[in-house]
Amino acid sequence: MNQVLDRFLRLVRCLAAAPRLHGVLFVDLDPLLLTAAGRWLADCAQAGGGGRPPVVTLGSWHTDDDLWSSVKFTASGLATGPGLIVETGSEPAPVFLVPDLSTASLAVRRAVVTTAGADTASSQRHGFSAVWQPRARWLAACHREALANLPAHLLDRFPIRCEAGGIVNPDRVSLDAADDEYELAWLGRLLGPPPLTGSPVFTAEALDRIIELTGPAPGMRRDIAFGRLSRALAACHGADTVSVSDVDAGAALLGVVPDAAPERVPDPLTQALEPEPEPAREIPDRRSRTEDMALVDGMEAEPVPLRSGGVPETLGRLEHAGPATAELFPEDRGDALSEPMALREWWHRHAGSHAARGQIIGSQRTKSLRDLAVLPTLLEAAKFRAVRSGGAGGLVIQPSDLRRHRRRPEPAAALVLVLDHSCHRGWDWAPALASYLRWAYTARAVVSLVEFGYRSAPEPLRADRYRARDLLDPRVVASLNREPGSASPLAHAIDLAADELRHLLRRRRSPVREALLLVVTDARGNVPFLDSTRGAVATVVGSRGVADANEAAKAVGQLRGVRAVVLTPDLAPYPHLAFDLAEALGGRVTSPVPFADQRRK
Repeated sequence: MNQVLDRFLRLVRCLAAAPRLHGVLFVDLDPLLLTAAGRWLADCAQAGGGGRPPVVTLGSWHTDDDLWSSVKFTASGLATGPGLIVETGSEPAPVFLVPDLSTASLAVRRAVVTTAGADTASSQRHGFSAVWQPRARWLAACHREALANLPAHLLDRFPIRCEAGGIVNPDRVSLDAADDEYELAWLGRLLGPPPLTGSPVFTAEALDRIIELTGPAPGMRRDIAFGRLSRALAACHGADTVSVSDVDAGAALLGVVPDAAPERVPDPLTQALEPEPEPAREIPDRRSRTEDMALVDGMEAEPVPLRSGGVPETLGRLEHAGPATAELFPEDRGDALSEPMALREWWHRHAGSHAARGQIIGSQRTKSLRDLAVLPTLLEAAKFRAVRSGGAGGLVIQPSDLRRHRRRPEPAAALVLVLDHSCHRGWDWAPALASYLRWAYTARAVVSLVEFGYRSAPEPLRADRYRARDLLDPRVVASLNREPGSASPLAHAIDLAADELRHLLRRRRSPVREALLLVVTDARGNVPFLDSTRGAVATVVGSRGVADANEAAKAVGQLRGVRAVVLTPDLAPYPHLAFDLAEALGGRVTSPVPFADQRRK
């Protein structure tokens, strides 16, 4: 059994032993295994004497009407009732599963932020009213590439995170043969019977160790969740107290392994010059935080005396943590770029038919028959059927009942970025790219990136291409920081860029209205187009690479709605090549100040 699978199994057993662990996030976990883990937890709760809790899977298709209230047909008409996330005191706490947190709907994200780990929650919709104390457990999975783009307040609701990539059932023959029952049987054999449950007592050393590992956090959510996990580990092996070893085992389970501090060797000269130490004084902050940890969720602790002396050294959250901590908690980094407007719909740059072609994510009121949502309109009219029909039994639809589809906005702008890494020597292109990248970020533009001429290219004679949802894709940041190489297949890159523009302007379900082609190059292509296609360079190249690039650029100049910009350094010995390429593209040339001149200024 590998280490990743062992950590995953131990964490799932801890979830069964600690029902108050509300938010758990698995990185790169197979959605089938997430469903199997949630159903196994429900089976453990049922085996413990209570009823079987419902296991609800939430995704991108759920709306606020699904989560907070529901409308059902009865013999007397329609009746409103609780939604999927509304809990009642008579039923056991449900288990909510989010297979991909990065693609969850806005309604699901808002529900997580509102109810996960909250003291109280309420629902007041369509005449339905409910107030409850959330007891549900949220289990979510997310890809590593999309983890850093999630908002910090959403990630804060998942204080327990675990690496779970690469866990695959070895008995799975094919993806078509795998189902929930098959994965549940395999996972149940590895997990075994339900673990022991209990409430071990925290020692003072264990509480201090929790505070030391979590560092100066802005809140207590991680501290409390880490304490509950440590207590679950102690309960699984039948201990009466939570010791420091249990806390360290929980840190190892989550991959939080602090670096060992270097041992300091006292210097006699330094000791002689140091002033006399001040008298010992009490530290009230350390005491108050320990008391808070002991009182939350009924954590009983041994009496903790007031400490005296200097402030003890604590491990920072990210600076002194291992690499696993930095990847699992990306919101702690100051340079993290989260998704803008993550909990509400972002505005449309273009109204009309372009805004009515996105994915349906709900319904909303309307005053016209355009993009009419038939079923929500009928349901709204059916609520007032008894009042409007007067006992005749008909369905009367009024203008106030009309509903139209609420759609996910499609990108109306696109950025096709061509990066020639071979011209990256001697100048810093970041300041010159900043204004164009800022435009793409604010316009929520879809990004297509074509790059070539870098050292680790898999095929140096050809350009690479990939499509990203937006600039927050980690691949874009990696492409902007590559080491330059020698080959420059500019003609092949321009041909790929022209194909991307044709796809964005003509072939998409919702064609873009603004397209920016940004070519960052010195225009000295030394690989002809034919050599790029066959993967071999002829003995004599000459100027064929430059001529092929200008010929491929003419296809871009014939496209409407494309703004082309050639960003070239002011260090090239042949400056006219960039102007020839821009003329073929039908665009303009921008030449930033050389990096050497920037330093002289």
